[in-house]
Amino acid sequence: MFGNPVGGNLATPTGPQQFGTIQDVSVEFTQKLVEPYGQNKFPEDVAPSDMKVSGKGAFAKIEIELFNALYFAETIATGIEIVKDREAATVPATPGPYTITVTEATDFVKDLGVLYAATGKPFEKVTAGNEATGKYSVDETTPGQGTYTFAAGDQAVDVLISYVYSDTGGRTLTVTNRIQGYGPVFELYLLQPYQGTNGLHLYACRASKMSAPMKRDNYLISDFEFEAFANAAGKVFDWFQVSN
Repeated sequence: MFGNPVGGNLATPTGPQQFGTIQDVSVEFTQKLVEPYGQNKFPEDVAPSDMKVSGKGAFAKIEIELFNALYFAETIATGIEIVKDREAATVPATPGPYTITVTEATDFVKDLGVLYAATGKPFEKVTAGNEATGKYSVDETTPGQGTYTFAAGDQAVDVLISYVYSDTGGRTLTVTNRIQGYGPVFELYLLQPYQGTNGLHLYACRASKMSAPMKRDNYLISDFEFEAFANAAGKVFDWFQVSN
């Protein structure tokens, strides 16, 4: 399955996207039927009216470029802010200051809390100078950011510190609150190469759903739903078959 942005609002960067590890895809063609009735039970005619093409599928190998190009139409930037989850450290045992500087202090962004390593009980965050047993403060300014201060009552205690830090690796998609109607239009190619090729080319589509699952014990499978409509030339789809 391939999606290619062709109109509407385009992402930065934009370009053709291939869906990875397809689980299933289905396309439905539906049309409304209208019937004129007289005094009899059955209609005197049945005529086709509005038609609709919609589809849904599921895929793995999730890439933010695909979500952005076919759904959000925003800008992807280099660099990320990532969570450091429960970094292990020990409050100094020697007389003050009872401070810990986290590993990623140079790129520290914000604090996400401190736990006692032995019990999992959370510390209380306080402002500088108000530290006490079970309470800490953290310098979130520059310079000196990423330094945690504890009280004498917690000296030599093992702790777990969580925080956010920046990294130049990776990519970040930031989605903003756009006016209604904003989004990309894309053409969609669906291919099933078994005993010949059976495929569809939908000329103009809008995505109605793209999910970002977070699972503990299975692969991440994203659901994708869309609707097709006529392009500027009046074309809706081509259905093609190639025999062996």
